[in-house]
Amino acid sequence: MTYNGWHNWDTWNSYNWLTSDEGTYHRVRANIHNFDMFKSIVKVIIDDINNTHEESINLELIDYLELWAAFKEDE
Repeated sequence: MTYNGWHNWDTWNSYNWLTSDEGTYHRVRANIHNFDMFKSIVKVIIDDINNTHEESINLELIDYLELWAAFKEDE
C-alpha cells in the first residue's frame, strides 16, 4: 500500500524527518554517493529520532532505494 505517493508511511515519514532540519538534511546528503553509507546514516538518524517521538518509524519497512533516489534528485 502506498502513502502520499511513497512506497509506504515509513519511507514517506523518514523523508519528512530527514529533510525537516537543515543539519540533518546536509548530513544525509553528504552520504548519497555511496548507498551503503547512505543507508547506514539514515538508520542511525531515524533510530535517534524514534527515541524522541511517539510515532516510531520501522527501519525494516523503509524503502531505502526510494529514499536514496529522492535525495539524489536534489543534486
